[in-house]
Amino acid sequence: RNSITISSQQVIRFFSGALSSLFNIFIFILALFYFLKDGGGFINYLQNLFPPDKRAEIGVATDKINRVLTNYLLAQLSLVLLMAVVTSIVFTLLGVKYALILGVVVGLAELIPVIGPTIAFVTVVFISTIGGGAHNLSFLIYYEPILIGLVYVLINQLENILIVPQITGRMVQLHPLLILASVLVGGHLFGTVGFLIAVPVVASIKVVIDHVSEG
Repeated sequence: RNSITISSQQVIRFFSGALSSLFNIFIFILALFYFLKDGGGFINYLQNLFPPDKRAEIGVATDKINRVLTNYLLAQLSLVLLMAVVTSIVFTLLGVKYALILGVVVGLAELIPVIGPTIAFVTVVFISTIGGGAHNLSFLIYYEPILIGLVYVLINQLENILIVPQITGRMVQLHPLLILASVLVGGHLFGTVGFLIAVPVVASIKVVIDHVSEG
């Protein structure tokens, strides 16, 4: 059976980039955890910077922002867990090597709106290529990695159609084009962390604008 040859330098570059992105994601999640844990004192400190007659109004706005961010975080963590479990099970049934690792990568990619699925697809195809494809698809020879990637695309599309509107759509009410624009700008300015924080930041700004317009 013929195989696709990939140089060790390509493998090293790929995994170095992947590890760097995963490390940034880990740091972001850790920082977010501590903010949610101890952020109340910080918010109170910010409120005290405003005149006393404005603090109640500022408190209402910050409460709304806190609810939006909490709902967004819970929605994203739910999608991470769901996609990691489903992808790991499906790839295991297909006999894909490193199915659990791929499931974790696909799950973490859910943290990056819009761009995440592309990153996950490239990773799935690449790791499937260097891993030898899937045992249960061995009769397809050269096309195994692509078909494994298409299996991921199918899972992702089912998630977008059936799951995402029920979870994220109800919690962060932003137009898809605004989400795309914010993610691209955030990623361009701040890299991986920019991809992660773009939607929460824009959602928070929207809460402030809505609050001011209502007032």
